Amino acid sequence: LGGAPQDVSFDPVQETTVEIGPGCRLREFVTVHRATQPDGATRIGAGCLLMCGAHVGHDCVLEEAAVIANQTLLSGHVVVGAQAFVSGLVGVHQHVRIGRLCMIAGLAPVTRDVPPYSLLGRAPAAVVGLNRIGLARAGIAGARLQELTRAWRAMRDGARGEEIPGDGAEAAHLRAWLAAPSKRGLTPFSGAR
Repeated sequence: LGGAPQDVSFDPVQETTVEIGPGCRLREFVTVHRATQPDGATRIGAGCLLMCGAHVGHDCVLEEAAVIANQTLLSGHVVVGAQAFVSGLVGVHQHVRIGRLCMIAGLAPVTRDVPPYSLLGRAPAAVVGLNRIGLARAGIAGARLQELTRAWRAMRDGARGEEIPGDGAEAAHLRAWLAAPSKRGLTPFSGAR
């Protein structure tokens, strides 16, 4: 934990940090590299689980209760949203954002942002639907799930900003997430028009 970042421009004299929240479980052979700049940090939020051999690169942020499965590699500057589940043997490109409550299938190459609440699978990687199991576990059901489904489908079909319907927290989160800066762009949707 806290090893030097794998960044050729990093000055090893700099003191940089790793922050790990309460209740995290880091299993065998996990590596977490510290940030590249003194004013930054690699952050692991409360209640995260990093399984055997997981790697968290420099300047990554894992929000609360994120799960990173065995032998998954997060390059530098990756953001993983709250309660997201990244399966085993997944490689995540630098500067990718994985939204909250996402499920990433095993062996998937993640080279672009994955919208919140989504299920990513296939090769080449594509967003294939909503993460309905994760949503159920998070208590998103009934009218709340129906509104999120409408909002998510509108996003899938190209809606952005106020075009995304819904007054609930999940629709608002989708709008805010899509408005945030992105260096990689969105992962394509399966069967997208």
